[in-house]
Amino acid sequence: MVVVVPPPQFNNRELGGPSFTLNQSDGYSAEILLYGGQVISWKNARGEELLFVSENADYEHPHPLRGGIPICFPKFFDYGCVEGNGFARTRDWVIDAELEDSDLPLLTADNAFIDLILNHMPDDFPNWRRHRFELRLRVILGPTGDLTMISRVKNVNTNGRPFSFNFSFHTYFSVSNIKGYLNTSNEIFVVDHEIRRTFTIHKDDRLPDIVVWNPWALEARDTTDIGDEEYRKFICVEAAVVGSEITLYPGEKWTGTQRLSVHDWTDSDVLPDPGNIL
Repeated sequence: MVVVVPPPQFNNRELGGPSFTLNQSDGYSAEILLYGGQVISWKNARGEELLFVSENADYEHPHPLRGGIPICFPKFFDYGCVEGNGFARTRDWVIDAELEDSDLPLLTADNAFIDLILNHMPDDFPNWRRHRFELRLRVILGPTGDLTMISRVKNVNTNGRPFSFNFSFHTYFSVSNIKGYLNTSNEIFVVDHEIRRTFTIHKDDRLPDIVVWNPWALEARDTTDIGDEEYRKFICVEAAVVGSEITLYPGEKWTGTQRLSVHDWTDSDVLPDPGNIL
């Protein structure tokens, strides 16, 4: 049987600006904003939302959007020399029509995907004004609903200068009730016992670190784009490079990949090894 995957669907959103939706025939979907190159929705075959986006999220540019999967580049948190969590999440990305396929894994016909690129100079950050870079992102929605994100950074400086950066896929998982959830293997599980659901984060060796974050009650009350009780509804689990910086010289590239999958338990299922559970 030939599987026909529809092309990305363009959405002229009132909030957040233009986006594209990837769809699979069984009902799986993912929506990606051009602003920030940010995945803001990932749904299972029943149309249930798997990612968290705050009801108080600020969609006005140049504010970062609270939820989904922001991309943190070239900085994460207090590491590096630019604004918190970097500028990639507050810039407009464009469709990438020139991606060299040899840089990324081959796609199969049953994958829905979109390629984006961010390559303009952020003039308002003096420490990066002198650097030229390409930040590419491929988002793939597989036939069973797995969501894969592959990011590639390339140094295209013509002045011979290297640059260094951190990187993170800052994923907000939607959960029924936050309790306490860690491991740094290449497979990490987030288990929601109340709704009998397991998220799995598969990451490659180029994303060696895992960051787990939730604001809890006090910080949530002091954060305008998170509702007072919304901290109970999500956990951020981030495949990242934050323990050290990556340095690229002109012409060099770095690629990092995470794949997200979700499984709703049946009575016969065996839970993952507790050592790998968040």
